[in-house]
Amino acid sequence: MPTRIVSWNVRGLGERAKRQAIMDAIKRFLPAIICIVETHLTKETLSRLTTGWQAQSYHSIFSSASRGVSVLIHHSIDFVLVESSIDEQSRFIFLYGRLYGQNYTLAFFYIPPPFSVYPLSQLLLFLEKRPESQLVLMGDFNAVMDPKTDRLTLDAETGRNIGSSPLRQFCLEVGLVDIWGHLGGGKRVYSCVSRGGRAMSRIDLAFTNEDNLKNIKRIRYRVRTISDHAPVLIEVCIGENKDNRVLGFKLNPYWLTIMDNYHSTKLLISSFWEVNFPSANINSVWDALKAYLRGVLISDITTRRRTFREKEEELVRMVAISTERFIKRPSDFNKEEMQKASRSLGEYLLDKANHRLFFKGQKYFSESGRPGKLLARIVS
Repeated sequence: MPTRIVSWNVRGLGERAKRQAIMDAIKRFLPAIICIVETHLTKETLSRLTTGWQAQSYHSIFSSASRGVSVLIHHSIDFVLVESSIDEQSRFIFLYGRLYGQNYTLAFFYIPPPFSVYPLSQLLLFLEKRPESQLVLMGDFNAVMDPKTDRLTLDAETGRNIGSSPLRQFCLEVGLVDIWGHLGGGKRVYSCVSRGGRAMSRIDLAFTNEDNLKNIKRIRYRVRTISDHAPVLIEVCIGENKDNRVLGFKLNPYWLTIMDNYHSTKLLISSFWEVNFPSANINSVWDALKAYLRGVLISDITTRRRTFREKEEELVRMVAISTERFIKRPSDFNKEEMQKASRSLGEYLLDKANHRLFFKGQKYFSESGRPGKLLARIVS
């Protein structure tokens, strides 16, 4: 399985529901390395992101209103850090180390507007002592590679003021390759929508060196959801990325209160308990009951989850369709339709995140943990 690296400008992680929605979306990409920019976290609030993360993480923090770069590396990834450089102004994080036995430099950027070449020049200084290193750069550069194809606007005057691209000139001089330019098939894509919705641009970018291009198998711009920036995902064939997690059986007892067949399920639980206890060991009966309940409820739970998933997929599809329509025929009407679809998807994902947070607050019972009180009350 290729190593997946995701970069996403999330426009702040201060709200709990938004953090949950962002992490839910990222997890669906199955990333090995995650770069989150514009976290807007401080020393006091950084734990909101890192709590529960057991693997490697690196952070450049600035203020609660701007900037912030965080890099999370999954525990299944064979990455040994040798040296790092973290900017005090929260514009970049450079990580040099052994990735599956190969020398790699991972560079993640947030270059605040207006674009400055300074953060990129710092990468050149970082690379001076490691010219043999393969290179991956990702982040929000607040600049486009080609003003003619990477920017779309409804304002005629702005559209005529194209100019040159200092970012493109820098890449040509140092030999950086725009991955989308090589693997995107010539398709026009825009990763960011302006606050007023009248302009779109591709400023969230991924680069590599010429020699490493052969290892990049795919790049995708995912649909914009919670943020006005789209996540960027690349797949790099370096080594085997294996997820060896073993998921134990857990059931949130809150499911028992929202299922349509709650009363019939309660009768089944009572009947099972009466038949099997005290004829057998109580611990054995307890674990058997949980397995029995899983079989009883799994069909209904799966149906409900499928319904939720299909609704989300439909909303994502509407965002993609409306965005494509706006790109082909820029107009105020198509802009409003795109924004409406994006708002509907964002509101749905935030509601879903709040629901998940509520579930997290419930007591879990499992085969290797303390039993929840609700099931015990039903049995008694």
